Amino acid sequence: MKCKKFLTIMLVAFLVITSVSAVASARFSIFANNDQNTIIFGDTGTINLKPFGKTIFIQGKEGVEIGNITYKDYRVVNSNEVYEKLKVEEGMEVSFTASVLPIFTLFSNFASSFFSKFVKYLPINIIDIEKIPEQPIFRFNLKIKHEYSIEDDPIHLKAIIENMGGQQVKLCDIGFEFGTLDLLIFTKGEANDPIHYIGPKNKIPRIITLNPREALINGINLKEYVDEGLFARVDGETPYVFKFVPGNYSIQGVYTSFYPNISESNKDLWKGSLETQKYDFEITE
Repeated sequence: MKCKKFLTIMLVAFLVITSVSAVASARFSIFANNDQNTIIFGDTGTINLKPFGKTIFIQGKEGVEIGNITYKDYRVVNSNEVYEKLKVEEGMEVSFTASVLPIFTLFSNFASSFFSKFVKYLPINIIDIEKIPEQPIFRFNLKIKHEYSIEDDPIHLKAIIENMGGQQVKLCDIGFEFGTLDLLIFTKGEANDPIHYIGPKNKIPRIITLNPREALINGINLKEYVDEGLFARVDGETPYVFKFVPGNYSIQGVYTSFYPNISESNKDLWKGSLETQKYDFEITE
């Protein structure tokens, strides 16, 4: 009983001290980095603005271990300083470096299992914090008819990349000549490698800026490229040049954004690859 009463008194004392620390905006010497009881750690997480004034809470991803207990939920003691540095929003993903209140570390190490029952949010002092940029969201489609005539129809299609995210994004222009676009043609009933573009890729792509809900579109006469012998099935070292004949086919688009020489102004260029679904079409007599 005496031990339990002692621990309860210590817990009350701890809560009082952390409240005082919050008012002081973590400027006392207990936050000094050279304090042997200070734990400094890094984590990423999601900001949660609880209905308690302007106090910031963070739900961490990795967590920090103290006294054999891993804490992933944090209460930011110096929230006012964070508001000055960052435009804080509910649900914002952040990367941060923080220190744990030394007095909490001391008591938690002494009675970790006891403290973990009462302390849901680990009190931390933010040292540095940054918003994690939102990842771009794209929709990549081909617009193609279901049927074409071998005699008269050019096989027109469109390759369309839409920016479905909420932020502006930079990416490379789309086209065979840039090496950013390839079209894979699959012949029905044949289990082999697809036919694809093998022509020249000698132009440097332009940098295109897409605002939210804007689209990058490239219209292509596929039959023209095929008739020029620019599509082939590569079998070993010898390409088998492809020609359209009546039959059923599938086609899939592949886009790759890259740039050989990135300038300072284009360091935020999105780099990556996108694939469309497969689209079926038919060539008739």
